[in-house]
Amino acid sequence: MEPLQALPIGTLLDVRMAPVQLLQTLGEAVLMVLSWAFWLVMDLKRKRKKRLNMGTLHKAETFHNKGMKFTSLVNNHEFVMDDVDGDSGPRPKPLLLSALAACSGMDVVSILEKMRVNFSDFSMETEGDLTDEHPKVYSEIRLTYRIRVAEEDQEKVKKAVELSEEKYCGVGAMLKMVCPIVYSIKFI
Repeated sequence: MEPLQALPIGTLLDVRMAPVQLLQTLGEAVLMVLSWAFWLVMDLKRKRKKRLNMGTLHKAETFHNKGMKFTSLVNNHEFVMDDVDGDSGPRPKPLLLSALAACSGMDVVSILEKMRVNFSDFSMETEGDLTDEHPKVYSEIRLTYRIRVAEEDQEKVKKAVELSEEKYCGVGAMLKMVCPIVYSIKFI
């Protein structure tokens, strides 16, 4: 079967064409259009799935349970958020602090592993000061890294934290747009 663009325009409009041949030509054109549309839709689905899997599109679904309790589903992981009274899960704003620590911590671990730095007892503590007025937002966030490394590797840890802070941590980059973040390191 010849591609549709190879058919002369007059072929489809030639009234002298035999009805069977006209139907066959039109049928081939319709099949080609349907085939093209199918592959276009499939390609769009593949691209959307790739965006979801590759991290360019994030999605979270959150469902109200009762009172102030909500359940969120993120990357097929479920967790509960609640207020102080219900206390069946963390409150939403401290989860931002946790996300900042985890995001930066993943960067630091990745960088230290590439630098071949041996470390242990790595943890982070994140604190945020809330404003008094509504909407209550963080006026300052403090992120403290605690890590055990050999003394000669301390500068590499400082470099890894600096790279996370200035280049790699997306959560930190977003939060820095609305409040300052103070970073510190405690070597143990």
